[in-house]
Amino acid sequence: MTVTASPPNAGADAADTPPAPDAATTSYDGQALPLGTEATVEDEFSITALKFEPSVTVTYEDQEFLGLKAGQQWARIQAKICALSVPVEASWVGWEASTADGIAFQTPDSSFTDPFPRPLFPDGLNTVPPGQCRQGWVYLGIDKGAAADKLTYTAIGATPITWQVS
Repeated sequence: MTVTASPPNAGADAADTPPAPDAATTSYDGQALPLGTEATVEDEFSITALKFEPSVTVTYEDQEFLGLKAGQQWARIQAKICALSVPVEASWVGWEASTADGIAFQTPDSSFTDPFPRPLFPDGLNTVPPGQCRQGWVYLGIDKGAAADKLTYTAIGATPITWQVS
């Protein structure tokens, strides 16, 4: 499995802009990347954790139905995925936030996303065509008082990619 990392660039916020083909890349060594650093997996897709917000409000009467457990609060990751050579099915599954002592918090089932503030990261129902990108928020419940210091994305069969929360 080949994973490379490219430093943040000025176009990182453009939702429909694929990565520059001549961007300086290095082989991903498993160390946490700075937020905004793009990682390319097998020349098939690139993934970037752009921003992390540790406490956000999601207005909905039944928070447990959305996947929030007692003693938790909503956090969110702004992420971008670009399909490079093949169509990519992207979803919230595979994203997690973790604390320095190894406690990990995964995303809820993203099949009911109506209450979550937009724009949302793809929900697994739509494929990203080659040459296109999608950007949006991924929501997850984290324990109140927990300080997430890393964000990780793991595609099925791929090397986990980790970003350091500053």
